Amino acid sequence: MKIIVLTSFYNGDKMIPFFLSHYSYADEILVLFNDHGDPIDAPTEKLILSYTNTRIKSFDYPQTKTDYHFAIEHCNREVAKLECDWAIVVSADELVFPIGMQETRTVLNNVDGAIIYARLWWVFRHRTDKDLDPLLPAIFQRRHGCPIREGPGCIKPLIVRPSAGITFSVGGHNCSADRGKISSIKFDGAHWLKTDISIALQRQRRGQRELISERSLEAGMGSQHFDITEDEIREECDKWLDAPQLF
Repeated sequence: MKIIVLTSFYNGDKMIPFFLSHYSYADEILVLFNDHGDPIDAPTEKLILSYTNTRIKSFDYPQTKTDYHFAIEHCNREVAKLECDWAIVVSADELVFPIGMQETRTVLNNVDGAIIYARLWWVFRHRTDKDLDPLLPAIFQRRHGCPIREGPGCIKPLIVRPSAGITFSVGGHNCSADRGKISSIKFDGAHWLKTDISIALQRQRRGQRELISERSLEAGMGSQHFDITEDEIREECDKWLDAPQLF
């Protein structure tokens, strides 16, 4: 069985070491790199390629600004080219895993469809948590957060068979297959966007209005990040300091 993880990074992305560690079991991690027209810098390239299963493929947005329609069209083209049994198509802050922490390949061997949905928890730093350590397994460093897995960003089709003719919708919240059905098997996952203040500040600031294309602005895409302030991000993270353990 061959597994390829498809994601996107940018220069200085704080999620890189945790993401690569979490998906180190994959046969390949294909990184679609884009930093609004800037080439990949040496530290970022060195960090990505420190894992032997990684490959970098740069691309450019129209107007060098994030365009959500273009992004998903590009993603669909890249998924169609993948020669593997399973593709895990995730944002850099999405860490998925089988229910009950089973072995990923064992679970995938028993899947009955072409599309697997993952139910993601929003995780936050608990007051008992230590600072994130890139040398330790990522997923167990942040296990507390919101127990409700409903609404945007919580239930997503993140694992697919590329040979089934896969098409993701804008934002990646829905998916269809020319051949095959949605699997009865589901995965769990942790959404790390707000798992640490430093990560939240970096990732949400990059989604602000000045970096978004006119087409995406007209469609109202990404608007949840446009006017958010540092104080609001810190307040949101502080609100979950005593959140329950999720897994």
